[in-house]
Amino acid sequence: MSQIMNSQGGQDETGRQIQQWFSDFLKKKTWIIEDKATQQKRQVKKYVVEAINMIQSKQNTLFVDAQDLMEEHSGNFLGLIQSFHRYEPFLQRAVSETTQIGQMVNIYGTVTRCTDIRPELIQGAFQCQLCNTIVKGVVQEYRYTEPKFCTNQGCQNTSEWKLYVADSIFTDMQKLRIQEDSGDIPPGGMPRSMDVILRDTVCDKVKPGDKVKVNGYLIVIPDIISLTKPGEKNMVVSRGEGIKQKNMQSTDGITGLKQLGQRDLNYKLAFVGNNIGLQFQQNKNNNGNSQGYQSDEVDQDLETYSLEEIYYQFTSEELKKIQKMQEDPQLYQNLYKSVAPTIQGQDEIKKGILLMLFGGIHKKTASQINLRGDLNVCVVGDPSTAKSQFLKYVSNFLPRSVYTSGKASTAAGLTASVQRDPETGEYCVEAGALLLADHGVCCIDEFDKMGTGDQVAIHEAMEQQTISIAKAGIQATLNARASILAAANPVFGRYDTSKSLKQNLDMSAPIMSRFDLFFVVLDQQDQNNDKNIANYILNLHQNGEEALEDYYMYSKEDMQLYLKFCRMLKPMFNKEAAQELRECYTKLRLSDQSSQQSAYKITVRQLESLIRLSESRARINGSIEITREFVKEAYRLLGSSILKIEKGEIGLEDFNANDLNNIQLNEQNQNQQNLNLLQEQIERKQRQEQQQRNTIKLSFDQYQQMCTQFIQILKDKQEEDNLYNQENPEEELRYGMKMKDLADTFIENNIDNLDLSTEERVRAQYKLLYTILKKMLENEQTIVLVEQHADYKEQKVAINDAIVE
Repeated sequence: MSQIMNSQGGQDETGRQIQQWFSDFLKKKTWIIEDKATQQKRQVKKYVVEAINMIQSKQNTLFVDAQDLMEEHSGNFLGLIQSFHRYEPFLQRAVSETTQIGQMVNIYGTVTRCTDIRPELIQGAFQCQLCNTIVKGVVQEYRYTEPKFCTNQGCQNTSEWKLYVADSIFTDMQKLRIQEDSGDIPPGGMPRSMDVILRDTVCDKVKPGDKVKVNGYLIVIPDIISLTKPGEKNMVVSRGEGIKQKNMQSTDGITGLKQLGQRDLNYKLAFVGNNIGLQFQQNKNNNGNSQGYQSDEVDQDLETYSLEEIYYQFTSEELKKIQKMQEDPQLYQNLYKSVAPTIQGQDEIKKGILLMLFGGIHKKTASQINLRGDLNVCVVGDPSTAKSQFLKYVSNFLPRSVYTSGKASTAAGLTASVQRDPETGEYCVEAGALLLADHGVCCIDEFDKMGTGDQVAIHEAMEQQTISIAKAGIQATLNARASILAAANPVFGRYDTSKSLKQNLDMSAPIMSRFDLFFVVLDQQDQNNDKNIANYILNLHQNGEEALEDYYMYSKEDMQLYLKFCRMLKPMFNKEAAQELRECYTKLRLSDQSSQQSAYKITVRQLESLIRLSESRARINGSIEITREFVKEAYRLLGSSILKIEKGEIGLEDFNANDLNNIQLNEQNQNQQNLNLLQEQIERKQRQEQQQRNTIKLSFDQYQQMCTQFIQILKDKQEEDNLYNQENPEEELRYGMKMKDLADTFIENNIDNLDLSTEERVRAQYKLLYTILKKMLENEQTIVLVEQHADYKEQKVAINDAIVE
């Protein structure tokens, strides 16, 4: 290494000593690794092995662990970080941490802009225009620097130079713009931004939207942007005559900042990055070998991983933790209960958000058309139903997530805008929220407050997951492969159950069809539920995080690790699941045609939603095969979201006793009518008038109240049966309740509120109760059949624990 001069012009002896110590450290540092083939541990020289790997991979950066330096010699290490700018020429590349100008520091933020990678002149060779002498090794210090004099003793040239490119040294250079994280902004402050300069192999490591950690040092450079306003002219005013005279040399009356010399007095801060990577992880292979800060993002469009390749990307401790989670028999329940643990209840929404986090599979057709794999979820409901809390949780859970408000966002802010670079004058693309959330989730609160034009702007991003721009000579198609989690308020302030979802929301039909799941949250008065929520909130305020330990099974870190593993899986449909998927989609289409209360049209997009939901459900179990049960759960979720958004008046088809007798055990979710579909469609119109006459009209609130009472009766019966079974272990187990007993108990509990004055009214009341039970059994599946009988009144039912808490 060449001799380095200190500020007084002599050799830097301390720097030379640091150089020797650092060189010996790299040669002698050892560590223990485990050989996978022999399962034996051996000692190797850590940085010698990494240097060999670096050469073989044609890299020129050696990453050094600061902890190793600290353990080797704490005194040298502290001196190194205190004067890193001084010792960097001796070390070439070193990584450490501290917080002062000229020293090694770490800064954190979100990348908002990236420039192209351009060549930067670091050592110039200049040819003298008078004697043609070549002067080499002229170091460029933050600006274009020419030699001060010619090395030819007979030449007096000090200004006539020409860059000699052949002998000059260039390197890659990229400039980033990072913005302060929202959690670091002081009260009342605005998010600050800073330019980051990256060179050589550190370039092209991150992209807009990444939350990064940058390792380097802070510098002060001249601000090259002119302070003179565009079109401003310098004018000179004569004091004596008060007349403006142009182009006169005078020391008085000069206007314009350029002539006042302030241009040379303006400087700005910049950050020179030695290393950059994501904030949330530092990748290591199974040997523990640090590879620097790398992005662990899986490009699902291009990469397909075998199980061995997936396992290799995790340490043995992480694999044991993943295996333990997969062996959990209640994995699905424990996972969705761990979503947003500060929110009590709302299990259906938590299931939908969990499926959105795991996501479906991105696919590409033979004609190179991308098929969306991300799920879009919309939560609609009354005020004070924790809609925004769900969005806040998701935005903090994932590293690539953006939280924004529809009211305060424009089309350009959500997608992308074209801005002029103040330094180069060129137009560049400024990333919006959807671009910053690429491979993540974009959380949009107050979605219904967006203007119509702004909603139209995200049509392409929600389905094709791209954003096309044609402005200022820039024609580009940018990726926006992000899920959208939206929250919306009804137009009437509170959700009106007598109206459809479309009438409650200020959304266009194309936007609604692009959401995979809708969840409607109603603020209904329920004494038990209100008491549980009050106890939960009080416990949370009194005991803090300790109060949540009883409500969730897995921590945030465990879920992130499991999510990272499962998103690499690509499950496939088996034959039974594919057949079930076809039947479910056909039932959705038939119900849409026969129902006059559909909130939106069932189209092929709902079939694709079923596919994505099934894939996500299989990923949650860590399965590479999609089974019939996963498709059933996807159909139930989609069906329940559609049920929630039906009109307030529920239509119940006339009860037929034979319908319940045909239900088969363990096939709760399957259509038992083996009629020919074409024949059924022909006969449908003929039966339409008769069905309308036989349809019982019931308000949505009345229907919900009656269903709640049935569930409570079954819960009380279940507690009574459990107590009996414990006290009489030798007797036959009691489980379930007969249909007739369930209806009788309901009438006994509500005898004062029912009109049973005539025998005809009694029969009508029983007919209504059996019809509701049929809907709960077949459509909602909140109850299941546990004992079949020839007489439907003697059939036993019980609560479906997988759905009802």
